[in-house]
Amino acid sequence: ARIFALKGIDVLLEAAAIVRDQVPNVLFRVLGESADPDYQQQCIRIVAKHRLENNIEWGETCDPAAALVAAHVFCLPSISEGMPYSILEAMLSGCPVVATDVGNVASMLAGTGILVPPKDPVCLAGALLSLLQDDDARALRESLSAAALERVHKHYTMDVCAQNFEGLYRKLTACQTISQTA
Repeated sequence: ARIFALKGIDVLLEAAAIVRDQVPNVLFRVLGESADPDYQQQCIRIVAKHRLENNIEWGETCDPAAALVAAHVFCLPSISEGMPYSILEAMLSGCPVVATDVGNVASMLAGTGILVPPKDPVCLAGALLSLLQDDDARALRESLSAAALERVHKHYTMDVCAQNFEGLYRKLTACQTISQTA
């Protein structure tokens, strides 16, 4: 995610401190350009406050699919979203999703990921820990990944979107034809 206040990186960092206390070798990768230098400095202060320097990696990637395949979990801690493409990328990569219940995220995931309230680092940490902490977590990650992959192929491929658009177009042109003949 871009390092920007609406992306909730500060909330993720607060949650990271809680997760790190249970999973000491956890690594959070924040891969995105800085859109707000002041906010980025605020995030860096949170990292220092919680001594997370060994658990946070900052950077950018030109290959998000590879980064998602390498991850155990994808987290979108946003405060506000519409229909985030990054959720679809994670689903297509087979990466389980933990995200805040904002915008259209709940309908995109439809039970194939874990939703938490925005601005709640404790809930966010709990959701992340449920996917990282033990052998049951691995089974849950695999289950969510499989369900998300099935959902994204069923509802969000180019063919499905084109069919939906065509159906809507036909419906609208049929309504226009009816109104013109009336």
